[in-house]
Amino acid sequence: MAVHREKDERLAPFMRMDRCNKISRLSNELLQVRAETRADPLEVLGWDVFFFAVLPRLDARSLAACIAVSSSWRACCISDVLWRPLLSRFLALRAHLPLALLRCSSPFPPHLAYSVAMLDACKAELSPAEMCARVWEMKVKPTCGPYWYSLDPTSLNEAPLLRRFHCDFSITPLQENDPIWGGQESTWKFVKSKQSNGELKKQFVRINSWPQHQVVRLRDGRWCLDNYYASYTTCPDQEENMPSYLKGLKVPCCRRCNPDQIELIKAKI
Repeated sequence: MAVHREKDERLAPFMRMDRCNKISRLSNELLQVRAETRADPLEVLGWDVFFFAVLPRLDARSLAACIAVSSSWRACCISDVLWRPLLSRFLALRAHLPLALLRCSSPFPPHLAYSVAMLDACKAELSPAEMCARVWEMKVKPTCGPYWYSLDPTSLNEAPLLRRFHCDFSITPLQENDPIWGGQESTWKFVKSKQSNGELKKQFVRINSWPQHQVVRLRDGRWCLDNYYASYTTCPDQEENMPSYLKGLKVPCCRRCNPDQIELIKAKI
């Protein structure tokens, strides 16, 4: 027993050293793993794999978040190759192009155009520029009475009556021989209702002396003015979903109405 004890005592320092070496190796391995997990994926994977295999799998929100990671990530993530298909898919779901994109003298980079389109899609309040820039379909409801309803071409499954709202608060027809338009002066104005606490509740548009129309934003981005007697809805202006009766129709932009420049600034930040 004494011999074994003496042997163990002689080997003890070497056993402790071996244990320390194992712990040291394990610690180094853990540090290496930690370092690898903290490493920039762009550096670990390489530019080709990161750009062609990883980034195209991201949705627009994730890709936009990647832009803020670093300058090297930003250089990859703002590429037109990545944003052009995302922009096309998003705009395919919208009836309108944002005014900022319609009236811009030079084309936007796709990643900025996507930001502008998203800001436009979040709008819930109709602006004067939006009111005047779009072509509006007018439809008379049966509640207006049989005479006026019979003058609406849509009651006969024909193309609807078209209207333009102008920034001088006048309204004009776009078609000749409009059966409802009698040449009389027509005007419009915004009306906002308030809650009891003074906060704005809803937005309305009053046309002449008719009951005010409630402003509604449809899911595809169109605007609708609706009351008990009639409704006005903006016509789609994208070539893919534009009605046949609008194709070839040239509608000049009002020079006094401009898209909100704040939207462009926000999109570029």
